[in-house]
Amino acid sequence: MKHRSRTIRVLLLATTLLSLVFVASAPAAFPGQNGRIAFTSRADGNTEIYSVNPDGTDLLNLTNSPAADGDPSWSPDGRKMAFVSDREGPAVIFVMNADGSDKTRLTHNAEEEHDPIWSPDGTKIAFRRGGFFTRKLMVMNAGGGSEVMLAPGDRPSWSPDGSRLAFDTAGFDSGEIWVANADGTGLANLSQNGDFGDDANAAWSPLDDLIAYQSRQELPAGPARIFTVSADGGAPVARTGGDDVQPHWSPNGEELAFSHQPVLSTSISDEIHVIRLDGSDERAITDFDDGGALGPTWSPAGDKIAFIVRYPTSGAYDLYVIDSDGANPIKLSGSSFGGFDWQAVQDRDPECGAVRADPAELWPPNRALRAVSLHGATDPDGDAVALVVDSVTQDEPVVTKSVYQNDPAACSRLKQMRAHPI
Repeated sequence: MKHRSRTIRVLLLATTLLSLVFVASAPAAFPGQNGRIAFTSRADGNTEIYSVNPDGTDLLNLTNSPAADGDPSWSPDGRKMAFVSDREGPAVIFVMNADGSDKTRLTHNAEEEHDPIWSPDGTKIAFRRGGFFTRKLMVMNAGGGSEVMLAPGDRPSWSPDGSRLAFDTAGFDSGEIWVANADGTGLANLSQNGDFGDDANAAWSPLDDLIAYQSRQELPAGPARIFTVSADGGAPVARTGGDDVQPHWSPNGEELAFSHQPVLSTSISDEIHVIRLDGSDERAITDFDDGGALGPTWSPAGDKIAFIVRYPTSGAYDLYVIDSDGANPIKLSGSSFGGFDWQAVQDRDPECGAVRADPAELWPPNRALRAVSLHGATDPDGDAVALVVDSVTQDEPVVTKSVYQNDPAACSRLKQMRAHPI
C-alpha cells in the first residue's frame, strides 16, 4: 500500500525546549484510506485468514493455525479484526490485532457463530448465532459480554450512527427485510412481502436512512432486482431491472455495485455492475468468460471494488480487485471463499511524544555547533514521518564554560531537552 509522507517541522531551542510543529492534511472523509484486504482461503490446505495489500503485495497469513478460521471483519479504525474460529471447540467469535497478534476469545457459547460486523463507532459487534434453521441475530459489546438477541435473522448491516441494524430473514420464510434498534427494541418489517419476495442482503446507505436490498417482490418467479426502502418504512423503489443481487453502497452513497446476471443466461456469466442511485449510468466493470463475479465490496476511498470470481466447472474461487471504472483488474489470491473485508485506515496524526534528540546538547562544552538527529516519531496509519529542523532560536544567553564548572545544575538544564507537539 502506498502511504503518504508526513512532515513534522521542528523548532530547536538552544537551552531547555525542543518543540515539534507538524502540518498535516485534514482527516479523510469517512470511512478512510484504502488499507489491506482480509479474506479466507485454503491456499495452504487449511482454512486460514490472510491479509494482502490491494496491489497484491505483502500476503500475510494472520491465523496460521490447524483450526478453521474465517469471517474476518475489520474494526472501524483498522487496528483490530473480529473473526470466527473453532480453535477452542465450536466456531465462536474471536478478535485479534491487525497483524494477527493477541488473539482473544469474545464469546463462550455451545452454538456455532458467524459473520461478526463492527458498529461504526467500534463499541459493538453484531453476529449470527446458531445453525441454518436456528440462527439468530446477536449484538454484544466489542470486548465481549452484554449480549442482546435482536430476532431470528442474518446478514446484518449497521446504520451510520450505529443505533440500528437492518437484516433479512431469508430461510425462515420467503425472506423479508427488517430493522431493529441495537438494544433489541423497535423491531419492524420493512419489505412486507407476505409469502413471496426472497428479500435478502440488506445494505444501509452510509449517508442516510436508505436501505438497499435484493428482491423478487414484483416477479415472484422471475429475476431479482435491487430495491431501496426508507429505514422508517414506506414504499420500496426499484433501482435496477435485471437479475441483480448483493448490493453494496459506494462510500459517498451515490452509487450501488451489485452482481448482475443477464436474464436467461447461465450462472457463470454473473458480472459486477455499478449504477447511480437515480438509475442512470449503469455499467459493467467485469467481463469473465469462465466464471461469475460475486459479492462486490467498495474500497474505503471509493476508487476500487473487490469481489470473488466463482468457477462452476472447477468449483474454485479467486479474490480480485478492480478500479471502480473497470480498469486494472488484479487477482489477489486463489482458493478464496466466503467473506472478505476491506480495512479502512483512518488519517490519524503522528505520535510525537517519544521524539528524542540525539545528542541532546545543541551546544557542547567547547561551544561548537554539532549535528543533532531526531527520532522516535511514529504514525498510527503507517505513513512515513520526516522530522525536519525548521529553525534554531535562543531564548536565553548561551551557557559559558565557566558556568558549567561552577553551576552543575545549568549543565543539567541544557541536557534535559524534551519534545512535545505545539
